Amino acid sequence: ARARGIDIAGQEEYFTAGLLHDIGKIPLNVILKDKYLLVADAAARRERPLHEIEKVMLGFNHCDTGAMIMNAWKLTGSINDAIVHHHSHTAYTGPFKDILYSIVLVNCFANSWENDLFRDKFQDQDSKELLNYLGVDRKVFDQIEVSVTEEIEKAKVFLNL
Repeated sequence: ARARGIDIAGQEEYFTAGLLHDIGKIPLNVILKDKYLLVADAAARRERPLHEIEKVMLGFNHCDTGAMIMNAWKLTGSINDAIVHHHSHTAYTGPFKDILYSIVLVNCFANSWENDLFRDKFQDQDSKELLNYLGVDRKVFDQIEVSVTEEIEKAKVFLNL
């Protein structure tokens, strides 16, 4: 958002949407821990996106779970749409396409950096389409990766990890 010239208030909205977009994974990992480990393993073995395997094995995915949380919190708007539609952005017709596409794009690149079990390295998003829509160059993520790495190191020191 900063690289695209979004104002400070907008940057906070993008940040919150990015932070919460996978919130539906939390209850799945806590309540269905053993089964969710099998889901993550199956996605990796089948080389398929996690949300697809969640749907097959659980009957719903983390976007559906996120939608339930948003409904319970009565949270609507761009943050809700980022949570609910980040794996179905091409069919999205709502008013928050810019922020949704931003979250989907950053999610693509973040998944290429992370190394945890629930990383979704077999995504189905086309980053070229997203880059073009948002008018950004892939090089912006080189700068973001440096900043994120620095923040992670600061957090490790703060948390004594």
